[in-house]
Amino acid sequence: MRELSAIRNSRAKLRRSQKIRRSLALLNQYGVDRAQILELRQPYLLKTRDLLSQAAEIFPYLNPFDGLCESPWVTHSAPFTGYSWAFNWHRTSNPRNPVLERYLDTSTGRIGSSIETKVSGAGDDDELVAEYYAGLNVWHTPQMTGPLEVYLTFEFTTSNYSGKVSDEFGFSDVTHSQWAAARMLASDSQDPIQTEAQESVIYGFTDFLWGEDDSWSRQVANPRDLHSYYFKTAATFQQGSSVLLEAGIRQMTWFQTNDESISTAADLDLRLDQIKVRSCRAEIIL
Repeated sequence: MRELSAIRNSRAKLRRSQKIRRSLALLNQYGVDRAQILELRQPYLLKTRDLLSQAAEIFPYLNPFDGLCESPWVTHSAPFTGYSWAFNWHRTSNPRNPVLERYLDTSTGRIGSSIETKVSGAGDDDELVAEYYAGLNVWHTPQMTGPLEVYLTFEFTTSNYSGKVSDEFGFSDVTHSQWAAARMLASDSQDPIQTEAQESVIYGFTDFLWGEDDSWSRQVANPRDLHSYYFKTAATFQQGSSVLLEAGIRQMTWFQTNDESISTAADLDLRLDQIKVRSCRAEIIL
């Protein structure tokens, strides 16, 4: 109807509610019964619902272009088989030693770390870098020879990062960064050459200040939120082999400061909900 198109495309600044009211009034004027329109649509809506319910085991992990990955998904959840962790830090003379803590529990899937840093009375070109890695792993048997498609799903408990910068005197500046990533490791125990590690960013914050004060306090995700991170290996794993799959969290804090005090805190306390993996057919390269 031309009248409906005119309302929809009106150049006048009408609110959405005003457009809806005018459209409904026009339909009533022409004797259109909205209930009858819904009755006409209902069979198609029900048929669509039936089709989507049949695909419940596929979505959201398969799309029409995933023809090479047809094997069933295998899900690994707590308790997990093992764990690994590592940390590293370096500083110049003025910053304090960083305060580091890890979270690792194979029985529940708890995983993550916290990093706190501080320097007051900073001199010229003071620097600190601190990094922590925590990982949980399982043994997986590929169902066919080829690369692996992997989802790591984490439930967020605490995911806060914050900091404060104070200008001291003179010509001063500071560059600082807080960052974390989900890390997937796949390694064939029978063929160690077939090993691959990939990362996907969870959060990242980097800033530069020149003679300024600043403070920030942020949250990556709400408690109990589930976030999934997707990976697909380039390495090929043999059917029936024993593959170590590890889901990890790598977190880092870094700053370089010139006559500016800075303190930071980052606390990433998560739960590894599941590792979901399936085998894909190797691509044929002509």
